[in-house]
Amino acid sequence: MFSFNCIANCVHASIDLSGHLSKGAMHPSMSDFNILKSFNIKGHSPTPSKVIDVLLQPLLLGWLKCNIDGATQGYPGRAAKGGVFRNSLGSFVGTFADLYRVASSFHAKLLAAIKAMEIAYNNGWFHLWLEVDSKLVVYAFNSPHIVPWSIRNRKKKCISLSSDMHFCIFHVFRKDNTCADSLAAFGVHSSIFHWWDYSPFFLFSDLGRNKSCIPSYRFHWGIALLVIPALGLVWSLERPFC
Repeated sequence: MFSFNCIANCVHASIDLSGHLSKGAMHPSMSDFNILKSFNIKGHSPTPSKVIDVLLQPLLLGWLKCNIDGATQGYPGRAAKGGVFRNSLGSFVGTFADLYRVASSFHAKLLAAIKAMEIAYNNGWFHLWLEVDSKLVVYAFNSPHIVPWSIRNRKKKCISLSSDMHFCIFHVFRKDNTCADSLAAFGVHSSIFHWWDYSPFFLFSDLGRNKSCIPSYRFHWGIALLVIPALGLVWSLERPFC
């Protein structure tokens, strides 16, 4: 009768041999890398089938752009929102980060949009261009029924403010929203509302890249397969845009 260790060694050896013979590409993720590493298999990095340049888009004179984002710890969990205002030349105007109670990521991102509109209105910035990396948030401004009931009244007040503004909201790639993402992450670990009239130190790099029109890149990895015939395993490594 075979012992457990003997069977485990046979399986490990079979996977090791099959893995080295496979020409499939791994996911660009640490979890896949660790799995392959545990079986002593050398991973094959994927080749992106499409690469998209992501650049900060200029605005019309007199408009302000605000990139917004939300972040949570857990689902739902401790949530925060953040946003950065820039003028039509791409110059820094101001930025905020704020903690919210337990909420989902959608809550946090939608509240970031509402907070940005409130700040703009209170400062007399009546030409506002919002950008967020969530299509659901953009959709919520045209479909009130998907807005969570707990913030529905605040959303209605926000819409009434927009009647006195020139306002629009658009979806952008995550790579084009790194400043707002950093602010939301900062807010999660804070306990008060923060407003900066100057750029906080952790945004220097991203703001500099945007101002200098240095592109970020968005990749599509296509589909690859990792086949291990000895165990009859086929892993689909389909990877969406990231």
